[in-house]
Amino acid sequence: MGKTKTPVRYIAKQRGYVDGKIIEEGEPFVTDAAKGSWMEPVDMAEYEAAVAATDPSPDDPNYDAMSLTALQALAATDDYRIDIAPGGKPLSKSALLAAIKAKRKPTA
Repeated sequence: MGKTKTPVRYIAKQRGYVDGKIIEEGEPFVTDAAKGSWMEPVDMAEYEAAVAATDPSPDDPNYDAMSLTALQALAATDDYRIDIAPGGKPLSKSALLAAIKAKRKPTA
């Protein structure tokens, strides 16, 4: 693909490849590569809205930084008992962290 003079904001209409990266459908990106058939040029407002929709919220909790006690409290307040392994033994921090992430994984 050739290059344009000025970088342009796009949203991918379908999966594509540009600048050495795979771009997924709906993903916003900026490139100075020549426009491909799968690239939809957008204005700044549309681009920023797409970025906001695809980026994780800064309000999302950082589970990795939480202590074991905080993770146990989170599991208890969410009304599911993933903090106790079969046999009644508490889960390790890494096991509890994995369980919470799996339980809270967003469904798109």
